Amino acid sequence: MLLTTADRLELPAGRLVRCIPTPPGPPGGARVIDVVADAPPSFNQVNHALAAGATGGWLCLTLTLPEPLDRPSFAAACAALMARHEVLRTTTSFRDGAPVTLSFGDEFDWEIVESDCEGPLADRRRQLRTLVDDATHTVDGPKICFAAIDTGERSTVVIALDHGLTDAVSMAVLGRDVVQLYAAARDHDRAVLPPVGSFLDACRAEAATGGPDAAAAAAAGPDLAAETAGEGFADWHAFFDRNQGGLPRFPLPDAARAGSGPAAIDLRTVLTADRTATLDRFARDRGARLPACLLAVCASAAHAQGLADEFGTLLPVGTRSRDEWREAVGWFVSNGPVELAAGEPLDRLLVRAQQQVERAQRLATLPLSDVLASYARGFAHEGDVGMISYVDYRRVPGHELHERHAVTQASPDAPTTDVQLWWVRDDSGLALRARLPDTAQARSIVGGWLDEVERTLRALTE
Repeated sequence: MLLTTADRLELPAGRLVRCIPTPPGPPGGARVIDVVADAPPSFNQVNHALAAGATGGWLCLTLTLPEPLDRPSFAAACAALMARHEVLRTTTSFRDGAPVTLSFGDEFDWEIVESDCEGPLADRRRQLRTLVDDATHTVDGPKICFAAIDTGERSTVVIALDHGLTDAVSMAVLGRDVVQLYAAARDHDRAVLPPVGSFLDACRAEAATGGPDAAAAAAAGPDLAAETAGEGFADWHAFFDRNQGGLPRFPLPDAARAGSGPAAIDLRTVLTADRTATLDRFARDRGARLPACLLAVCASAAHAQGLADEFGTLLPVGTRSRDEWREAVGWFVSNGPVELAAGEPLDRLLVRAQQQVERAQRLATLPLSDVLASYARGFAHEGDVGMISYVDYRRVPGHELHERHAVTQASPDAPTTDVQLWWVRDDSGLALRARLPDTAQARSIVGGWLDEVERTLRALTE
């Protein structure tokens, strides 16, 4: 699985084919869009909708089919995706100031629109980016883009969604689904896909129990759940206190945060599959898992570079706590805090990092809206949020298709004021995408830090 950005996508020249779903409406009349009253939007969805601009805010996946595009089969696959995943037929909006989930219904009219996608690669990228921006910001229907570029010999499929509908794992699930649904439609067969749940059920659970995974915690008993939540709120509030009432920021001078354009991107292939397995064993032998090992090495490298004695960040945590959500599409992610004494010996730091990962997973189950609302000092964080993400795509449905179909995930190119890391493990090994302010000072500081991280990881696997 390659992670990149829209301005770095490899796109062929060819015929651009788009499948557009439109909710049917009465002739000459307005479409009826229903409010899903029992499934209010999640905390992530509300924040995303509040921050939405005229462009960006989407996730995109591309994959290659080794054949010319069969238009009817592609349209059938897109329609089947919409039918399979309820969240694709919804959007987040506001009614009288309150966030609501809107449903476009279950039936859609489908239109196939074609145009040329020619010229220099930069022009093709710009054409696709404009198409995705328009599709994911529409107010007339689902905020999705189903498209393909047909070269006459092969086809590059493009699926893009408003981020409020999806997360990185969900994009990979959609890639698996569309490959199988397209093949089934082309061969006049029926795709064999596992049963799937709905993200709207996760929204219902969050609204009913107070957090994305709070139902599981409540099963342990109301008294224990209340005690755990109280301690968790206090932990979150103490974390805010240690960061001036907000969230930790990567140690950059203020002047280094103010880039004049889109974020700088640092893409690295860090370890082979064999070396990644060696690193995994190294961590396990010392009581940690690979995500904790990566956090520990990041903290240690920050100390070695003279950047920080205390290293804090956010850790995205998956919330697919029910079996039926494993195959579902939606934003199944919360966040938990991580704090490490960066100068400790690595063996001790590994144990501490594992403890921090487990703490982050526990605190991520709490309703962040209530965590923030109950913070007496008042939450105050300016700029973007720094974080370190880890996804093991070997555990994601359809991972065996990634290399064969050149599956790639891309996000928009947009400015940032902080540093975000995405660690990716797949069948080829360990890779990294870093996003940072596009200033000379930030590129120098973050580049040196990541060089130290990479050197350390390679040394641990020799």
